[in-house]
Formats: sequence, C-alpha cells, structure tokens
Amino acid sequence: MILFLVFGCDSEENEPPGTLPPDETNEELDTTPPTVTISDLVATVEVTTTFNVTVEDKSDVVSTKVLINGQEIYMSDQKSFSFDVDPFDYPSGENTLTLVSRDGEDNSVEQSETFELRKLLVSIAAPLVADSQQVLFSVNSLEGELFAFIETERKVENVKLYADDSFAPQPIVVTSYILEPQSTRKATINSIANIEPGANLVDFQVAGGVLTEYTYNGGPYGTPVTIGVSGLPTSKLANSLWTIGKDHSAKAVNIVEESEGFTAQLPFRSQKQTIDKAFIYTSNFSFLSNDQINVGDYQYVFMEDPSSSSLSYSEFKTPQSIENISIPSSVTSYALSVVGFQDAEAYSNNAYHYIYDTKFSDNLTNKIEVPVISEFGVVRNTVTMQLNNSKRYESSTLGLKNITEIPNWSAQRNGTTLSLAGEFDTFTLSILTTHDPNAGLKWSFTNEPEETFVLPFESFEFPDDFLTYATSQNLNLSSLHSNSIFFISLFDSSEELEYEELLFNIYTYNRLGDVRELSINL
Repeated sequence: MILFLVFGCDSEENEPPGTLPPDETNEELDTTPPTVTISDLVATVEVTTTFNVTVEDKSDVVSTKVLINGQEIYMSDQKSFSFDVDPFDYPSGENTLTLVSRDGEDNSVEQSETFELRKLLVSIAAPLVADSQQVLFSVNSLEGELFAFIETERKVENVKLYADDSFAPQPIVVTSYILEPQSTRKATINSIANIEPGANLVDFQVAGGVLTEYTYNGGPYGTPVTIGVSGLPTSKLANSLWTIGKDHSAKAVNIVEESEGFTAQLPFRSQKQTIDKAFIYTSNFSFLSNDQINVGDYQYVFMEDPSSSSLSYSEFKTPQSIENISIPSSVTSYALSVVGFQDAEAYSNNAYHYIYDTKFSDNLTNKIEVPVISEFGVVRNTVTMQLNNSKRYESSTLGLKNITEIPNWSAQRNGTTLSLAGEFDTFTLSILTTHDPNAGLKWSFTNEPEETFVLPFESFEFPDDFLTYATSQNLNLSSLHSNSIFFISLFDSSEELEYEELLFNIYTYNRLGDVRELSINL
C-alpha cells in the first residue's frame, strides 16, 4: 500500500514580519466625489416648484446641502430626495442654486445653477370682447391695496400678473375691467376675492367652458348649410323653427306661403366647417321672442347629417311624453329652458342642443309642461322664478325635477356692512351706478361665504389707467355706496367642489350637478 501525505501550513506564519494581508494591501482608496443630478430644472420659477435630486456614490454614507444665494435651505443624507422653492421666499430676478454633496470618504462635489425668479400672483384669460371694448386686470389685497395691473393687447389673451419684493403672501382679489366708451355702460367690473397667490385660473376657466387662447377659434364662420322645410301646416308658426346647439344656430327665414302651408329655410351659422348633428324644433328661444308655442303643438326632428337640402314637415315627430314640473306657489312669473345632450360624453364636452323653452306670468299654475325627447340621454332643466319684487330664484337640475322649496337664505345691508345667513357656496354682490344715466358702471364682487362683509367699493385702490379713463367718461367713483343699486346672488352646488372650480363653471353648470341661486335686491 502506498500512502500519500499532504501537509498544509498557515500562510500568515510564513510571511515576512510586517507584511499586511493581501486584501488590505490591494484595496484602492475611494477618491471619487459623488455625482449629483437635478431633474425638472427650470429656467424661470414663478410658483412653488419641486426639484428632485439624485446622488450616485460608492459610499453608503452621503450628505447633501442645498443653498440658494449661499444660504442653506435644505440638507439630506438620502441619495434621492426633493425640495421646494417658493418664489415668495427669495428676491425677484436672478438667483443661484447650489448643491454640495459629501460622501463617507470626505469626497465632495459642489455645483451651481442660476434661475430667474418671478412672484406670480395669478394667471387668467381675458374675456372675449367686441372690437370697441378694452380689458384691464388688477390684483388687490382683500382690504383694497393695489399690488399689480396689466392691460390686455388682444382678445381672450392669457395674462400673468406679478408681485414685487414688497408683497407679503396673502389672499388676493383679482379684478377685470371691460371698458366701452361708446356705450352708456362705460365699465363692467368683475372681482373675485380670496384667490391664493400663484393661482392658475386659466385651467379653471377652460374647465368651466370659458373661451380662452386655448379654446377660442377666431376664424370665420363655416359655410352655412341651407335646409328647406316644406309642408308646414298653416296652424304652425313657420318662424318658430329653431336649431340651437353648441357649434351652430339657425332660425327659419325666407318663409313662403304655399297651398300646402309654408316653405321655410334654416341657414346654419356655425364656427365649424361642417355640422355633425342638428335638432330642429317648433318653439321659441324665450328671450328672443315673446311668441309662445303650446307644448301640445311641439314637433321636432333630429338629423345626424344636416347637409340634406330639404325636409318635409311629415318627418317631424311628437315628444314621447309630456312631463309636469312642479314649482312653489309663491312664484309670480317664470322662464324655463331645457337643454339636451346625446350621452354622457356629449355632456362632459358641453355638446348641447336646446330642446324647449317657455315663460309665463299670467294665470300661473304650479305645474310646467315639458316635452320628453328620447334622443337625449342627459337633460338639464333650468327654471328662473320671480318670487316678489325683490327676490328671484333659479334652479338648474340634471333631469326634470320638481322644485319643492326655496332655500332659507338671506342678505341685508346696513350702511357699509352686509349680513349673510344660509348654507351656500359663494355670493356675488353687485352694484349699478345711478348718478348719470349716460355714464353707467356695473361692479360685481364674488367671495366665499361670510356672516358679515364690509362693502369694498369705495376703499378699493384703482390703477391709474382706469382712474384716467373714469374721469374722461364722467364716472363718479367717490360715491358708489350712496349712488348705486345693490343686489346680491347666493349660489349653491350639489357637487363638492373647490371655490375656484365654482367660479367659472357657472358658464355651463357642467360638473356642478344641481345648482341653486337666490338673487335679492338690497
């Protein structure tokens, strides 16, 4: 038998004295500083802006300081973190952002970036006005101190107003001035209070259906489509034929009496080059005519493609049913309008068609008859009711709903103080000047609910450009409290929305659910 013997020994025992283990001898010292990356870096900071920082380094230990203009504002020991820059904390103009990052081996890196800083007060879109009108904007404190002013240069222009370095962050009042020297109403002023500095109101305007630079089509109207309607019975009013929708409107013209009745044309007026759908009905658009069509005589036709050159009245249909809407017995007169949307998508896009309208002030009953049209999946019903000489109530509901009660809201003016009571979302206080019938002014002031409210009109600081205009147009701004008619509107929505969302959705009522508005003469 042959034996193989293997001997081993400890390598450290055979190393010369003073020799370190191989792993310590070959370890490289970390001399590489961290790598710092800032995402979302912007050239101009106008509102509170979040910066995201990522640090890459071999070491598990790293600390990073953030400095603006040499002053430390933030420190983190994380390799990924965020920090905010509020423009109201720093001077306007050029600012320097510096990041200093140090790892566990005392390797450090410092890098700096410059950015422009402006203190944005508000972004807002100017209203669509006639060529004879001019629009100004101002920003004031709740007490009336003037902070900023701008004059628009074009229609539906989106403008921004900025504060200087003396501004202390606080809720603001944003005011638009529509000036029209050729009119007897020389100025229409609209103020909205309790807006937070830096607010982008344009987004709320777009959501509420307000025309802005983003949504306004200033091009010429498309080529009208002429639709002939023949065979109208003599018992029908040919001039009661209407088609009104979001993108088009037409009223019967060129009415010719024939042996079988009448022939009429409906030339469409539209901002679109083509018209997708049309809803034609025998009724009157209430504020354009005093003529009334009995709901029992209501006829309609819905056209998917309105390019057809002619229609026969025999194609018109009667409503599927007649709904009775109840109103309170205290109503002295009313006006009703019903708007339809084909489906939920059309409703969200405000693609509406007028269905029916009527008004009444004599021999009132507490029931209003409304035609039900099956082609519309969503219906909004709006009834405006006069309660007495000083109060008017409007109810606008999704669907045809009874109006069972008037909300228990109230408002009283005592000198320069307004007392309010009730559960509502916003109020709008308005004045109409009376001192000169040839130089009128209307001013509306919208605010969040308050129990008491001090009238702002005579303590409000106007921009010099408006003061100059007011003087040239004989507008007396020194006695607005004593030479004006006062009235107030209290507004409520069934949807839980933010204050800013409520400000502009009143143009379409979409997204607001059921809404109520009580107007009171003060």
